[in-house]
Amino acid sequence: MAFAPVIDMAALLKSGRTSSGTAVSLKDYCILPSIPSADEWKRLAAVYVKVYRNRSIKSVKELQAPIAIGMLRFLGFRDDPSRRADKTRESTMFMRRAADPFAEGEIRIAYHAQLNRKKHDLGDANKSAMVMKAFKHIGKGPNDRDQYLKQMEVSNIAKFLADEYNKSSLCPAHCAHIRVLQVCVVEEEDETNEKAGARRFCAEEPLPTDGSVFIKFSNNTGHWEEDHLDESLLRFADFTYQITNKYLMVTDLQGDNKGNQFHLTDPVILCKDILRFGNTNLGEKFMEKCIDSTRELMKENG
Repeated sequence: MAFAPVIDMAALLKSGRTSSGTAVSLKDYCILPSIPSADEWKRLAAVYVKVYRNRSIKSVKELQAPIAIGMLRFLGFRDDPSRRADKTRESTMFMRRAADPFAEGEIRIAYHAQLNRKKHDLGDANKSAMVMKAFKHIGKGPNDRDQYLKQMEVSNIAKFLADEYNKSSLCPAHCAHIRVLQVCVVEEEDETNEKAGARRFCAEEPLPTDGSVFIKFSNNTGHWEEDHLDESLLRFADFTYQITNKYLMVTDLQGDNKGNQFHLTDPVILCKDILRFGNTNLGEKFMEKCIDSTRELMKENG
């Protein structure tokens, strides 16, 4: 199958163009950090959205499968063990989204939102609270569905590896467990917001907020924030490299630590296959830099 073009977000931020020369522009937005009130939520229209999820990953071997996106109906879906880790399944739900984002990163903005299969359950925060993340630019390429599916795949592979790490012998009893937030892709059925780049989002549950602080622990070039070093995160990063036989490594760890568990969001995967996992996959050279710095810090702090 044809590969979706990889959008070089770093070049896009610098030049205002994709690597193919297509012009893009920054969305017009204002950051409002507060969560909408109950009355404000009620005034927001609930819209139909398609929801894409990765099929459950069964083994580490599946992670080396080439990109292949399949759209399968969620209801009545029968899991087929021959299907690969990056296949998706699709369902329809209801969504409300705040008009303004509450936070921004280098390439994406994040909105408070509600998502549920039942429209009348949208007001129940315990059942429907979500965070929706969209790319900050408008133009041909950055907001295509494939770009969001790539982001979803990265997070869900990282989640699978975190679950494997937590139950492995390489996770000592004194270390915190690692939890990577699961991601799905939400796409409004109505095409009205297509040109505005506000039709698709990567959706995940909110990070715990009470008493916890968001921290960027490492990046994808080998740097670790030494003021926030933790054996648990070092061991987890090293585990992802070992268990995949040096094929990939989970990096750019960020999130919070609460209740002896790290909650991580927006990870990056470095991989020998440079065509996978988007432009943040800097390839084998930087994977070697990351594993070298990780193991050196493990020795120093062991």
